[in-house]
Amino acid sequence: QSYEIGDKVSIFSSSNKSWHEDGVIVDIDRRGQLKIAYNKVKNRLLQSKWLSPDNAVGSLKKRLDENICTSKTIAQLIRQQITYLDSLIERRQGEMKSLAEEVVKARQQKGVLAQELAKIEGGEAVAREMTRMGNVHLEDIIEHKEAKSLQPIEKGHSVARLAESMIFALR
Repeated sequence: QSYEIGDKVSIFSSSNKSWHEDGVIVDIDRRGQLKIAYNKVKNRLLQSKWLSPDNAVGSLKKRLDENICTSKTIAQLIRQQITYLDSLIERRQGEMKSLAEEVVKARQQKGVLAQELAKIEGGEAVAREMTRMGNVHLEDIIEHKEAKSLQPIEKGHSVARLAESMIFALR
């Protein structure tokens, strides 16, 4: 992680075994070593410590000042939000694809069921018409004068036409 003079940091004190939340980078030498001032009392920093970049890894962390928002911190927050939104979009697109596949399957099943229902309702309509006409044999329905006046059942088929088809299939 890179640091600049003036960065607010938390520094771990190995002697106190605690974090000091009031650290500030006050100097950086040409080798990259950091001088951190900390332990503020009455607006005065009482201690300072030099850390090499390697030692800074576990002992130093940047801290955001509650009162200051820099363009750098805002940019970090925007990048984090963009990353989150990218993952959300990807996840939702996957869910939408899955839902679209389910809708296609449901429509196919609906079509099959609608065809079966039409067959059942068509057969029930034939049975109702035959019951209405009494104990008439299928052959009689074909030639029966009432057959021409029967209501069309499915795509222009009358009961007589369906009965004729049924007889043909039985022979």
